[in-house]
Amino acid sequence: MSYTPSKIENSGTVLGPITLENFTGSIQATQSGNVTNIDLGASGVTAGTYSSVTVNSKGLVTSGSSAFYGGMPVVFQAGSLDFPNNSNWPQTTGAFAESDPTNASLTVRAFDDTLVTGVGFLYTIPTGAVNMIINIKGRANTAPGNGSSNTGVVFNLYSRQFPNNAAITSWSSAYTMTTVTVPTVNAYFVYSTQTISLSTLGLTAGNLAQFELCRNGAATGDNLVGSFLLAEIQLTWS
Repeated sequence: MSYTPSKIENSGTVLGPITLENFTGSIQATQSGNVTNIDLGASGVTAGTYSSVTVNSKGLVTSGSSAFYGGMPVVFQAGSLDFPNNSNWPQTTGAFAESDPTNASLTVRAFDDTLVTGVGFLYTIPTGAVNMIINIKGRANTAPGNGSSNTGVVFNLYSRQFPNNAAITSWSSAYTMTTVTVPTVNAYFVYSTQTISLSTLGLTAGNLAQFELCRNGAATGDNLVGSFLLAEIQLTWS
C-alpha cells in the first residue's frame, strides 16, 4: 500500500509494507517508539567490508575503500642506508655518511659530482603492487648561484630480487631516473618524486628486493658542482 500523510502520530502500530513515494522529508520515532524493518534504497556503494568509508550528514555511507598496505610510506634515513663497498654491488663505492655541514644534528649521505657513489636498501615488495614511488629528499651542498644552469643531479637505480625458494637474480642494468633539480640561489632541501613501474625494473610483487641508488655524475643532465646531500629515501607502492 502507499501512505502519503505528513505525519503518523499516536497511532499505535502501523502495518505495512508502507511505500513512501518521492519522499524527501525525514522519518522519526518519538516517545520511545521504534521504526523497524526499513528497506533502504541502494547508496551506490557495493556491499562489503571496507577499511575507510565516507559518511554524509545523514549517516549514509557514500563511498568505501580498502587500504593498500603498500601505500604506507617506507622510510630509509641516511644513517640506515647500506654502504656499498664490495664487488657484490653493481657500483662498489659507497656514499659516505656525514653530518650536514649547515645542520650538524642531521646525518646525510654525500654524493660527489666526480665519483659514482651509492647507497643500498632492502625491502619486500608488497603483494599487489604495480608501481614503486620513490621520493628523494636532499639538498645541494652549495647553491649553484643566481642564474646558473648547473642545477641537475641524476641518479641511477639498480635492483635485484631474492625470490622464495629460487635463485637470486642478477643485478639489473642501471635505470636512469628523472633529474633532480635544486634551487639556484639557496641550498634548501628539495623533494623529488618519481613513479616507476615494477615491470620496467623487472621486479615482481611479493619478492624481497635489493636496490642501489647511485649518483651518475657522467650523465648529461648531472651538472651540479659539488656534493648532493641525501637525507632520506621514501618508498610507497601502488
